[in-house]
Amino acid sequence: MLILNEDRHFNNLGMIFDEKKFRIGPIFDNGKSFLIGNQKARTCKNLEEKMTHAYAKAFSPSFQTNYNYLKKYCTLKINPEALTKVKELGNPEITAILQKTIRC
Repeated sequence: MLILNEDRHFNNLGMIFDEKKFRIGPIFDNGKSFLIGNQKARTCKNLEEKMTHAYAKAFSPSFQTNYNYLKKYCTLKINPEALTKVKELGNPEITAILQKTIRC
C-alpha cells in the first residue's frame, strides 16, 4: 500500500526457514510500484487521479481492504527519516505518493 505495488500477490511473498523456524523473507519484486507500468494512470493529469487507478492483488483489489485485514496481524513502523531519504533521490512523484500513503 505504501509504494502502490500492484504486483504484491501470494507468489511474491516469501518465508525463510533456517532448519529450526520460519521467518519473514525480504521484500522482492517491486517492479510495478509507484504506478510504474499502470497504463490507466499515465493518462491522468494529477496524482490523486492516478492513484485511484492503482490496484492490489493479495486479498482484494483495494489496498485499503488488504491493509485493514493485515493490520490485525502485524504493525508497520516507518522510520521518520525514510521520507527525507526518498526526497534526496530527487523524484517528486515518488515523494508525493509516499507523503499521501504514509499520511504525513
